[in-house]
Amino acid sequence: RFFMGGKVYDTEKAEEVARFRRSFPSSLIQGIYFRKDMTLYRTERGNWFSVSKEDYGEQAGHLETEESVKRIFEATNNIEAFERFFGEVEKA
Repeated sequence: RFFMGGKVYDTEKAEEVARFRRSFPSSLIQGIYFRKDMTLYRTERGNWFSVSKEDYGEQAGHLETEESVKRIFEATNNIEAFERFFGEVEKA
């Protein structure tokens, strides 16, 4: 469970939607990025959040917006998930 933005986000009650990797900048060395395994969740109320695996087995919660979720689906080529939550993707 994570307390973010004045709300409780519970991985036990939310739907796991996707797994992906995200780059985070190093706080110690400029220009260095670390990739972390992430899990994307959607709550019963339609709010999005992700959880990253941190050092020493800890986890960190991250709020996601509808736009950031769309970018995740596009970056991971997850067309099925995009269409499930946001409608049909326009054909080229």
